[in-house]
Amino acid sequence: MTKLSIIVPIYNAEKYLEDTIKSILRQSYYDFELLLVDDGSTDSSLKICNKFLLQDARIRVLHKENGGVSSARNSGLTESIGQYIVFVDADDLIEPDMYQNLIEALERSHADIAMCGFVAEVIYKPSVYNFSTVPIICRHPLELLLNEKVGTGCIWNKVFCKNLIKSVRFDETIVYSEDQLFITEVLMQCNTVVVLPQILYHYMQHPSSLSWQDGNYDIWKGNFRARKRIYQLILSQKSEEVLQKYAFEEYVKAIFALIRYTIKYREKDEYYHIINRYGVIINKYLDSGAVSYGKFWEYKTYIKSYRIASIIHYYPKYLKNIKH
Repeated sequence: MTKLSIIVPIYNAEKYLEDTIKSILRQSYYDFELLLVDDGSTDSSLKICNKFLLQDARIRVLHKENGGVSSARNSGLTESIGQYIVFVDADDLIEPDMYQNLIEALERSHADIAMCGFVAEVIYKPSVYNFSTVPIICRHPLELLLNEKVGTGCIWNKVFCKNLIKSVRFDETIVYSEDQLFITEVLMQCNTVVVLPQILYHYMQHPSSLSWQDGNYDIWKGNFRARKRIYQLILSQKSEEVLQKYAFEEYVKAIFALIRYTIKYREKDEYYHIINRYGVIINKYLDSGAVSYGKFWEYKTYIKSYRIASIIHYYPKYLKNIKH
């Protein structure tokens, strides 16, 4: 049985795909299958995949109609045969010993998930960031959500035991933060996570990346839907109060992200739709005492009225841009 399934969702990634595939094939851990899932690319991505298919018997190429990254990842999960599952984005790079280190740590600690550090960078720099190699064992996996520094919400810095994932799938209707929702659902079924502090994954920053598309409302709506669902999951599990507080705060922040979008892009009707629908939740958060004095009044200026929010948060920036 193949030990590891590496799933790479691909859509129009011809500029970076070859380097990504080469970094995977350089792994010191040899027993893997590489599932290249072409999600209806219109550039030469599929051609690149087929070129590597002829070079290495461990590669499988899956071609499907465009359905988004979640759909591509789900297709990879369905087709995977490995005991362990990992994901790599089609424009990122990984260290040659990444999976060797993670799987050894996973098996030594009898964990369900192993995760490593990562770095976001524009130009690739090999392992110059590592300071410690001592693994951390976490017996309360959901608590990792409280520590943003370890990259709990990232999908690609982890090795998952496939029997842990079972029927959990990515929500294909959400285009942003879908990975955080997936990870939360998996963590709820998890007993032990081992964390390696070494930076083994390179999250490459490209202007074309989805996270750079500030003007795409689907991004902020997706983040909101994911954060709302995570909050509901945390509540349903009757998790510790600190986790409930964290999930609620992230949910409300996602609502404010929608409000900021409507101000920035002059969506008055959508602004009032959000205020009317989620005003009770916002006020619950503001009345909780968990907000700093400065943030409290900043948030108040956003929800008082569209006119006030525009005067404070839109027009000064608009006039400044005109002058420049």
